Amino acid sequence: MKFVVTSLLIILPAALPAQRAVIHIPETKDAVTILLSQPAKDDQGFTVLTIRVNGHANIFHPKNPLACAPSDIETRKNDLDWADIKGMPLDHSLCFHHAEYGNKAKHTVLAFMSHGYASDAGPTFLVGFQADGTPYKALERDELDLFAFEPSTSDETAQIIGFPTLSQVMFGDGGNGSKAPYATTYDPRAVYVMSPGAPAKYSIEESRLYNQQHYVWAGPTVSENYSVVYNYPGRDKPFGIPAKQAATLFAKLPEKK
Repeated sequence: MKFVVTSLLIILPAALPAQRAVIHIPETKDAVTILLSQPAKDDQGFTVLTIRVNGHANIFHPKNPLACAPSDIETRKNDLDWADIKGMPLDHSLCFHHAEYGNKAKHTVLAFMSHGYASDAGPTFLVGFQADGTPYKALERDELDLFAFEPSTSDETAQIIGFPTLSQVMFGDGGNGSKAPYATTYDPRAVYVMSPGAPAKYSIEESRLYNQQHYVWAGPTVSENYSVVYNYPGRDKPFGIPAKQAATLFAKLPEKK
């Protein structure tokens, strides 16, 4: 009896190619090479970050794969993972945001993103640099959509502002940017303070001040029992009230015809 041996050729999808970028930072005269490698199993990002500076390779293993932004600008605009961060532009490599702070000396911060779920804030991984150019992990959060980076004008610190959770509409037919009355869950912004050579630290006091100026403040904890109301007739600014009271307010609005 003769056996016929056949071979089966399985074509696997090409692995996500490693990404490399070279930047210059004020902490060192040496060029800094940034390499994202070791694609995650789902090809949604990279599991290893290598930063080579001053002849040393510094390796990080973030808990969540680090992703690069789509090259198409319109695609980025429609993807919450890649919303613009005020004061922290996206690098030309599309793989991280880059900012500096400090008055006496400049200090560098790099922000790497990961893909988040549609209803949740995405993971964030921040890298700072010591005075000699050595990189260190400045902040890592499973859920924190960065919104703004604000260097202080009075000292050597900076504020990193983000959304730990995303608001959900509770009442009304409006949404972000809408002029119609609507109310959302209470989801305060979080403010982290960055200092040279040190990890970023959450500040409840700075968070309170920021939310009072730009949102509302009812404590640091998110809540579905508390509402933030927008565009309500007779009220110029958003305001916060218990969800039961918000339900009563919206019940008083005339029905749309």
